[in-house]
Amino acid sequence: MKVVLTADRALMSDYNGTNYMGFVSALPSNLIEKYAEWVFFPTRSDKDGRALVANYSIAKIEAALLKAGFSRDEVVLADPTKLDKVVKEDTRVLGITTMDPLGLGYGSGIVYIAMMLFGFNPQGISYMSKKFLDVINHPSVKKHKPKIIIGGQAAWQIVDTNMQEQLGIDTVVIGEGEKVAPDLFRMAIEGKDLPRVVNGPPVDASEIPPIVTPSIGGMVEISRGCGRGCRYCSLALLRPRSIPIETILAEAELNLSHGANGIGLHSEDFLMYGSKNFLPEGDKVLWLFENVEKVTKKYGATLGTDFVTAANTMVVPKVVERVGRDYVNVGGSRSFIEMGIETGSPRLMKIIMPGKALPFKVEEYPEIVRQAIGVLNDAGWTVVGTLITRLPGETEDDVIKTIELLDKIKDLNVVTFVLPFIPIGQLRGSGFVVLEEILEDDLRRELFVTGLIKAIRQIRSDIKLISKGITGSVFAKIALSFAVWYMLRRLRKFEGIDHRRLQQQKTEARENALM
Repeated sequence: MKVVLTADRALMSDYNGTNYMGFVSALPSNLIEKYAEWVFFPTRSDKDGRALVANYSIAKIEAALLKAGFSRDEVVLADPTKLDKVVKEDTRVLGITTMDPLGLGYGSGIVYIAMMLFGFNPQGISYMSKKFLDVINHPSVKKHKPKIIIGGQAAWQIVDTNMQEQLGIDTVVIGEGEKVAPDLFRMAIEGKDLPRVVNGPPVDASEIPPIVTPSIGGMVEISRGCGRGCRYCSLALLRPRSIPIETILAEAELNLSHGANGIGLHSEDFLMYGSKNFLPEGDKVLWLFENVEKVTKKYGATLGTDFVTAANTMVVPKVVERVGRDYVNVGGSRSFIEMGIETGSPRLMKIIMPGKALPFKVEEYPEIVRQAIGVLNDAGWTVVGTLITRLPGETEDDVIKTIELLDKIKDLNVVTFVLPFIPIGQLRGSGFVVLEEILEDDLRRELFVTGLIKAIRQIRSDIKLISKGITGSVFAKIALSFAVWYMLRRLRKFEGIDHRRLQQQKTEARENALM
């Protein structure tokens, strides 16, 4: 094959039927490879190495190449564990999508800090990073030396760490790939010099082709962008785009006809479907779910969605209730939905994410978050809420405000993860956070621990919801239950410590010393 497309094993696995197990890929690679790779990261492909289901991002690149005139005889979307079957002498270019190639992402950061809290000394890189390097360094790749083009949401890591040449990567695509990929791959096939870095512009929704290889988890993209302009996000997300319904329905049909148990509608905020700015148009959202449900009903499959914002939830709470009750969490069932909470500090919001609370005021944001989680809970969702610490300019008072927000939502159904700041989006180049410093700071450690304890307790409450999708391994279910029990046990030593009071005492002592 002239063109081989793939991703690392963690991204190309269906996790035995549940995407919730994907977090395991952030654990140290030596632990997973030695004990649990076969349990958590099976891949699905035919005898020739062509993937039967694939990571959604690389499936979109495959679709873009085919739309641009490449043939199925030229392009193969491959299982990374079978590259020896597809990377041959005639292979001219290898395209790889990546989520955390060098272990600098949010998942790796939170797992590293958590393991330190649990008393471990994590060694080596994450499983996902190791599997990415395994693709780059695969014997067939080294032997036949195709041009290597990297893309995906974490491709910036390759550029910002100056690792591109050392890894033997010819081109890194930052941004969206559907528009730039065909020309780059043609240049590689023709033996032309490739640009070192390419910035992929936002692609018009009408130009985004439907996938032809089924996606892992039945993922179907419904929109890109949110229009809110947070400084830690890609500039491309300033431009909201809704995918045409014909593309959405075609992808749903493709996934279900190839055995998917359900469809997961992907976006930055499902309430943005049909919107032209940053505010929802409820009738268009309901129209979308009504149309997709016609397809899922035909196959007896489930329908879900992944992301929502607190502000938009409170703009159209009745729409959220209807989507939950009538389409997603039907008959009293429950599911997870993600929300980027980020901070409880209005002051910090004004600096880094002033549009996140709109149309509400930033001063109202903590209460908006609390109310929105309540609305989502009532509609059948458990919220997975992320917060960020060590944002540029963050003060002790900002951290306290975020801890206070955690206090406000502690009795709601929400899994809270506190993430270390990663310098991406408009904040690229602002410096990486030293993870150990979070644990050395009393307030930030309290923030991290408070969020983690709440997360693990909520996971324990929803353990059946998490494990019900695991289809291929009883061991995976047992391992998950044991891990939750063990983490709660180890974290008990941190409970009851009021670091805010300790910090206040330190401040008072400093002030008295200066008097």
